[in-house]
Amino acid sequence: MGALLAFELARVIEARRPGMLAHLFVSAHHAPRLKTAGRQVHMLDDDALVGELRELGGTPDEVLDSAELMAFLTPTIRADFEMCERYRYRSAASLAVDITALSAIDDRRHSGDRMTEWRSETTGSFESFVLPGSHFFIHSAHAELLDRVRDTLSRVFARSGVPEQQSIA
Repeated sequence: MGALLAFELARVIEARRPGMLAHLFVSAHHAPRLKTAGRQVHMLDDDALVGELRELGGTPDEVLDSAELMAFLTPTIRADFEMCERYRYRSAASLAVDITALSAIDDRRHSGDRMTEWRSETTGSFESFVLPGSHFFIHSAHAELLDRVRDTLSRVFARSGVPEQQSIA
């Protein structure tokens, strides 16, 4: 979901302030011009939704097993899925910003092949990295993810002339 939000926000920023963006990182969501699978997760009953979340990983069992917590979280989770499932791509000029797409080798929903389609959303450079893990690889490949982001940001800072912070991570 965050990748779609970042992409649409980048479109707005670029339209209003051309040249302001230095780089766009997208993660764990295929390129926006690709259709999302027809499954409507946001329409599942509560038990099936919890099953879907278990399959995705990333949510502790203690949370999924708590009826009280899930009653509180379910409306937000459903809204997140609904936003992604109802998203409709609008054709527009490609972004003039470099894009890095990050995905996980075991993420069935957003495979590396579908992630490389982000290339068509930019006139700038494009990189794609496939990391170990599943959809929530941010937990399982934390160090490698930070290394990729740090290396990319170092290049962005070097090109821009902006002094790099001593520690990015």
